[in-house]
Amino acid sequence: MSGGGAGPISEAAVMRDLARNAGIPETVLMLEPESGNTFENAANTARLLHEAGKRRVVLVSDRVHLPRATRMFRQAGLDVVGVAGVPASSMRRAFTGVLYETASVMRGLFRRRRQD
Repeated sequence: MSGGGAGPISEAAVMRDLARNAGIPETVLMLEPESGNTFENAANTARLLHEAGKRRVVLVSDRVHLPRATRMFRQAGLDVVGVAGVPASSMRRAFTGVLYETASVMRGLFRRRRQD
């Protein structure tokens, strides 16, 4: 479970609690509660999993976010063996997600061009 988030409780902790409530034992859960963005999420998760001798992940995220997240997790050295997309809760959120992902991809393209 990974993700920091802006609230007083990390996204990773919320996901851990949901997993425990669904019957997943605490002993099989790993948390990465520090990341503030997808790049940090991938890097921190890769470090945590590599330290535990693991490389394979199944990504669960917003449907619109999955393609970019998959690329970043692979670039961080993880084998993405599956993905599961959570649908947006409304058309407005879906549209906002598309705009955010488009802007994120564009920022990445401009950064690469400046580095070349």
